[in-house]
Amino acid sequence: DARNFSINKAANDMVLILDTDELPTDIDYKKLAEMAQNNPDKVGRVERINVFTRNKEKNVNRERVNRFFDRRKFGYKGSIHEQIERIDGKPYDTYEIPVTLEHSGYDGTPEEIRKKALRNIELLKKEKII
Repeated sequence: DARNFSINKAANDMVLILDTDELPTDIDYKKLAEMAQNNPDKVGRVERINVFTRNKEKNVNRERVNRFFDRRKFGYKGSIHEQIERIDGKPYDTYEIPVTLEHSGYDGTPEEIRKKALRNIELLKKEKII
């Protein structure tokens, strides 16, 4: 609900969604604008670099996540790792955009990680997913 609320308040139709635990490290604005014009019905995928410590060892992994779209055509569904869906319910294609984010959301003490997992379980139970 919070993501959809923010999307509705956006000043522009094309939106790039970031979480509070993500930091943009590279954006090619010119190329991004060109790609947006050429892919109006698709969702752009950013490169997200997850950085976290486990057993006193720094870990890094990379993934692509859907984050750039036309707010008139797309919105979010779900409360945990929300998914983008077309407003009309039809399937959609994705494309890679020139945006890189550093993500720290998987970092934390064992107790912090445990609390986050328990919170997520409760949210999923409310959605009757588990």
